[in-house]
Amino acid sequence: MRMQEILITNAGKIIRRHRKLNGLSMEELANRSGIHDTHLGNIERGNAAMTLPTLFKISAGLDLSPSTLLKDIEEDTFTLYEEDMKERT
Repeated sequence: MRMQEILITNAGKIIRRHRKLNGLSMEELANRSGIHDTHLGNIERGNAAMTLPTLFKISAGLDLSPSTLLKDIEEDTFTLYEEDMKERT
């Protein structure tokens, strides 16, 4: 899997994890974030990449700083990327 695919897929999983930890439905988070729930669903499933402004909106909807959300995405994504690279060798 390419790094971009790993990042997009994992970012969605991290957002979904935070949403569920906050007890929010997808519709509630989309409303709090000011984005369409279909777009949020595509992001969570790894079917769509998000822009930096969208990341900021979702972070606000989750009551997280963008840096906290990015840190979580980075940590999990780097681990997955390392595993993927090991499988290739």
